[in-house]
Amino acid sequence: MRALVHNSHLLKVFIVGVLFLFTVVGCGKKGPAVAVVSGTVLLDGEPLDGASVIFHPTSSSGLAGSGKTVSDGTFGLTTFGAVPGAGATPGEYVVTVSKEEWPEFEEPEDDDPDYEKKMAQVEREMERAKPIYVTPRAYSDEETSGLTATVSSGENDIVLKLSSDFPGSSKK
Repeated sequence: MRALVHNSHLLKVFIVGVLFLFTVVGCGKKGPAVAVVSGTVLLDGEPLDGASVIFHPTSSSGLAGSGKTVSDGTFGLTTFGAVPGAGATPGEYVVTVSKEEWPEFEEPEDDDPDYEKKMAQVEREMERAKPIYVTPRAYSDEETSGLTATVSSGENDIVLKLSSDFPGSSKK
């Protein structure tokens, strides 16, 4: 009886292991292939840190790719559902770039006798707060960004040059 219980336990471990393997590796399902896409975002000639970059496909069959810039302005794209995921499917894109900063609010100390009153004031200020747009808002809209890119198979290095005084397209 003990051997049967032990073998039953081993069988359960084996089944769980096989199910885990299928979950991790997948069932051979593949998404579209992508090409490596990296680049640099410059605002007024300087690298832009912390900006969101989105590649919007102009074709209905394309997939959007996105990334975020780091301190030297560089970014890499990732496309959800693609294989291996890092990059974008070859094709034509409209590119949007945005960076906004929110004001910081200083919360009162926990032991402040007026904590609740001061915290209520901070919350009201937070509700009224508006972001400061580091990049002109026109760059964050597909219709007004004026930025385009072509992704080819292989490696792609794309430089996006933005200007603080960019008014955007006359469409909006």
